[in-house]
Amino acid sequence: MVAPGGDFSPNEAFGGVLTTGGTAQPLLMDGINITGHWGRNWDVQGKHRWATGTSFSTPIVSGVIALIKGEDPNNRLSRADIIDILQKTASYDQLKLRDTETKFFNKVKPANFNSPEEYFFGAGLVNAEAAVAEAKARLNR
Repeated sequence: MVAPGGDFSPNEAFGGVLTTGGTAQPLLMDGINITGHWGRNWDVQGKHRWATGTSFSTPIVSGVIALIKGEDPNNRLSRADIIDILQKTASYDQLKLRDTETKFFNKVKPANFNSPEEYFFGAGLVNAEAAVAEAKARLNR
């Protein structure tokens, strides 16, 4: 399963998540001279940066789990149930593969994968609305 975490692919120079790099804290910058630009993903003052990674996507999945748990105050859903809900409600609808990724998949033909989407994205993109609806449906059975 995947969740948004930014995109620094060649055509997405600013495709990350805009965040503070800690440098927005006044005392942290005391005594540090800023000379020039800090790098391609920092603003000129070094206060905000474009970043990507699992540190952004993990809280999204955790938040979806919290929403599911919020529908289940009696803890009837097991860990396996929650994982199943997340996997069954994820989709590839908003995900795109590059031609090079599809070609790679077709060339290596990895075992146990039915499609290049499954290989690169697992069960697909997490879907909070669908996951909560599925949790409600299971709890109302």
